[in-house]
Amino acid sequence: MADFVGTNPMNFIDARVQKGGKVVSGKTTWPISLPDQEASTVRLGIRPEDFRVQSGDARNVDVTFVEPLGSDTLVHGRVGEQEVPLRIDPQAPVRIGDRLPVAVNAAKLQAFDPDTGLRVN
Repeated sequence: MADFVGTNPMNFIDARVQKGGKVVSGKTTWPISLPDQEASTVRLGIRPEDFRVQSGDARNVDVTFVEPLGSDTLVHGRVGEQEVPLRIDPQAPVRIGDRLPVAVNAAKLQAFDPDTGLRVN
């Protein structure tokens, strides 16, 4: 699979497509639905800027590193077993060790076949 160009490249998270098209990685269910005949496993692609701090239907990110960049803050953390960087508002009070509730912009979430690298959504 080709990597993506740009600062802070796309995050790739391995997931399974369950019966009914629900996409799950570990204990995290992602806001995307795929036909269950497409593939039993997928690699989700999520850009760092497509996460947003939000309570409610959120995934928790355990913060491991905070990098202030001026107009943005880059937060590194774990979603389940996966290490991901996410871009957040620089005014957000985030520290190492925090558990940050984040949501994903579902319209920007992409799914790829892990064997061929082809997009499946």
